[in-house]
Amino acid sequence: MSNPRRHTLSRIGQIALELGAPDGDGDPLREHLSCVVASPDGRTLWLTSDETATVERLRLSAEGASFADHARFSLRDHLALPGAQDEEADIEGLALRDGYLWAVGSHSLARWRPKKADDDAAALARLTEVRLGANRFLFGRIPLENADPDASTLVDKARTPDGGKLRPGRLPIAGKPKQLKAAAARSALTAAVCNDAHFGRFLDVPAKENGFDIEGIVVLDDRIFVGLRGPVLRGHATILEIAVAEGKRGALALAAVGEDGTIYRKHFLKLDGLGIRSLMAHGDDILILAGPTMDLDGPVRIYAWRRGASSSAPRAAGVYRGEDVGYVGDLPFGDGDDHAEGMTLLRLPRSTVANLLVVYDGPAQARLRGDHGVLADLFALPGV
Repeated sequence: MSNPRRHTLSRIGQIALELGAPDGDGDPLREHLSCVVASPDGRTLWLTSDETATVERLRLSAEGASFADHARFSLRDHLALPGAQDEEADIEGLALRDGYLWAVGSHSLARWRPKKADDDAAALARLTEVRLGANRFLFGRIPLENADPDASTLVDKARTPDGGKLRPGRLPIAGKPKQLKAAAARSALTAAVCNDAHFGRFLDVPAKENGFDIEGIVVLDDRIFVGLRGPVLRGHATILEIAVAEGKRGALALAAVGEDGTIYRKHFLKLDGLGIRSLMAHGDDILILAGPTMDLDGPVRIYAWRRGASSSAPRAAGVYRGEDVGYVGDLPFGDGDDHAEGMTLLRLPRSTVANLLVVYDGPAQARLRGDHGVLADLFALPGV
C-alpha cells in the first residue's frame, strides 16, 4: 500500500548547463556531477565532477535561459594536494560563505567495479581491490574575487571589505597514499572520529557499502555541518557538526564546537533509512537531499531538519525524528540513471521566487545537449 504522505515535488522547468570538454580522456563532466552551489545573485554556478580534482564555474547567459561560459579551476593550484597529479578529489560538497568557496571530499574508500568485459576471475579479483586516494580527504576553502560584475574567480589572496586577508587553507591530510594505512592517519577529520563508537568501525568500509562517506556541507558563521551518506545506523543518517580555526598562512585546524570543548557533535536524523547526498541551509532549517546508501537508484527525497541552522538556539547532539525532521517531497529518479547528487537554491535575476536546482550523476539520455551540455531540473520548493 502506498504511503499517502508521499508526493513528488513539482518540476517547473529545466535549465541547460553548457559544460566544456574534460581534461584528457575522461568521461564528459556532465556524466559525473556531484554537487552544485549558486551565488546569491543567481548569476554564477559552481559545480564539481567527482571524477576530477577541479571546480567548474558557469555564468548565466544574457537571455537567462542557460548557464554557460565554462571556466575550470584546478584545486591543486590553490591547495596542496598529496595525491598523484591525475588523481581525483571526489568532491561531494561545495559551499559559499564570507568570501570563500568551501570544498569537501568524500573521505571514503572506493571498491573497484567489475567491467563488462571481465571474465569471472577478473571480476572477482576486481571486487577485492579497494582504493584509498589521499585527495579524497580534502576539506578546504579558496578565496573568491570578483573578476567582473557577473562572476567571481578563485584566487590565492583576497581582501575583505574591512581590510582583512583571505587565503586558501585546508585541514591536514597525511602523507602519500601508500602511507595511509590506519584510519587515524588519513585526515584531521577521520583522525577525530576513528575511535568513535558510532563511526570508527566504518572508516575501513568502502563508500556505497555503508562505509564512512561525506556528501554535503553547510558553512555558517562559526559552525560547519557535513552530511554522511554512510553509515546509516538503524535507519538514522548523520550530520557531523565541527568548527575550524585558521593558523599560519591560512592553514585550518579543527577547533572546539561550542563551550563544552568537544571537537565534533553528532546529529542523528531519521530519514526513512536513506543517507545524505547534499545539504543546504534554508533560513533556520537545513534541507537534506537523501538517497540510498548502497548502489541503488532510489528513492530520493528532500527533508528539512527543523532549526538545524539556528544561530540563536543551536541544536544539541542527539537523535532527531518526528516533528524535528520534516518530509518535504520526493524527487524523480531513473532506472540506472538520473541519480540526484547536488542541489542549491537558485533565484534567477528576473525572478522573485527561489527554486530548487538539482543536478544528476549519470544523466539520462534525454538530458544531454550537444557534446558536453546537460539539463538540470528546477523544482518548486513548498513552504518547509
